[in-house]
Amino acid sequence: MDELDTNRKQRLRTLKNQIREGYETFYTTGMALIEIRETTLFLEDEDNNGDNYTTFEAFVKGEFDMSARHAYRLIDAAKTRRLLPPPPRTNEWNEGTIRSLTKLNHKVAERVSRIAVQKVEKSYQEAEKDPTIKRLRLTAALINQTIREDEHREPPKPKPKTDQMMIEQEAERIAARIEGIVELIGKFPEDFWQSLKKDKATAEKWKRLRVAIARLDEVTK
Repeated sequence: MDELDTNRKQRLRTLKNQIREGYETFYTTGMALIEIRETTLFLEDEDNNGDNYTTFEAFVKGEFDMSARHAYRLIDAAKTRRLLPPPPRTNEWNEGTIRSLTKLNHKVAERVSRIAVQKVEKSYQEAEKDPTIKRLRLTAALINQTIREDEHREPPKPKPKTDQMMIEQEAERIAARIEGIVELIGKFPEDFWQSLKKDKATAEKWKRLRVAIARLDEVTK
């Protein structure tokens, strides 16, 4: 057995112990499961018949009597937990509370969890002033209620454009056009402009060009 195999087996033992000792600590368990799956460490272990596991699903069933469905729930919950704010007061995030958040995109999950935490924190503050007020708990029911409220919230209205904003945007468009014209003019050789001035047929166009340039300089002073 080479050193790499030995290190993999040692790492697998460490992760398995974390899962067994922290089965209720979903984040630690989920992160350990992620590493075992993504690094295929389960291939280093044997089932009760002495055969190496060939799938992650068989591994979690054989080692922890854990269904593949629950293992993937823990994995999803651990990934989502990294996006969430710290739990308020004595509350804790758990796999059941986070389950609904795993179905949302990251931005929505962050927003909903933040609002839920604010609700709990506010209820604690109000209860300190008035003992008759019930303190909220960070539960799956609260998360689901907050998700429903978020689905029906009105999207923020875009800020109306001020006259100054419209002037600035128009100035940017004009500047872009002028820069394009200057770039185009710069592509012509110097003798082209000399011939344009001297040729009677094009002298009038040269004059118009000079007048336009002078006018532009005048209005932008």
